[in-house]
Amino acid sequence: MICVMAENIMPRNSFFKMPKILFADEAYQPLSTEAKVLYALLNDRKQLSKKNNYRNQIGEPFVFMTIEETCLRLRCGHEKACRLFKELEHFGLIFRESQGFGRAVKIYPVDVF
Repeated sequence: MICVMAENIMPRNSFFKMPKILFADEAYQPLSTEAKVLYALLNDRKQLSKKNNYRNQIGEPFVFMTIEETCLRLRCGHEKACRLFKELEHFGLIFRESQGFGRAVKIYPVDVF
């Protein structure tokens, strides 16, 4: 059975993986639930980057997700989206690489499982 979404068509059993360690490990307890959800979205996109061979010069997969897209997906404001990315960086769950003015930032989600 197919579920029709606003952006595209996807199977009903499509889901994001949420690493249990983000809820079980004491080190991640202060991390907000919204940041954990954003991490799951970024990690899902990382799997697609691997499949499409989007990698840097040393072979690490990266993703793109703008602040605006984050706002739309998480239904939050600009400041909150920025704060969530900073939160993920603080906990070492992502690294961001600027490509210069006007170009998208490369995001490297770190594997925790």
